[in-house]
Amino acid sequence: MIAKYKYIDFHIFRRKTKLVSVNFRDKRNAWGVYTITMVMTNGRSYSCAINKNDFFLNMFLGNYVLNKPCYSCKFRGLKSTADIRVGDFWAKKYENNKTGVSSLIVFTKIGGSLLENIEDNCSIIKETIDTVLEKQISMDLSVPKSREKIINQLKTSRSLALIYFLYCTKQWFKCCIPKSVKDFIRLILKLK
Repeated sequence: MIAKYKYIDFHIFRRKTKLVSVNFRDKRNAWGVYTITMVMTNGRSYSCAINKNDFFLNMFLGNYVLNKPCYSCKFRGLKSTADIRVGDFWAKKYENNKTGVSSLIVFTKIGGSLLENIEDNCSIIKETIDTVLEKQISMDLSVPKSREKIINQLKTSRSLALIYFLYCTKQWFKCCIPKSVKDFIRLILKLK
């Protein structure tokens, strides 16, 4: 994905060093706290949660830079051609779990035998399918009007920060500005 590479370039340039590794779903700040961590050749690591004004993560979670099939995924819910599906388990029942819980849905006999082979090595709790699907995206996502412009801008020499502020400020405004500042800005806009 183009945004990912521009994001990495942004951090390499800022730190004047090279990249060793990137973890886009680091769980060091707890499961459910989206964090990106980069390890640089100078031995330093950079870790940023979404609430720290991270451009790429805000673009990703704001659905601005998803791959096209993600907006209308044909494998949502119980549609699948796989033997099993593994993913994060976001059910309300586990919302206070800070280490993370995975869900596994078995679709075929082969998937069932795979599950039987690992049962002795992990903790398995059977849940209803409604519980498993409870917080999963169940409908198509709307494609942001600015998505194509953003994707095209990411192919240029423009900085990630500039692209973000030009096309995603609504998301930035919603996520990153305290309510008191938002109220103040709304008041100023009304006065004009």
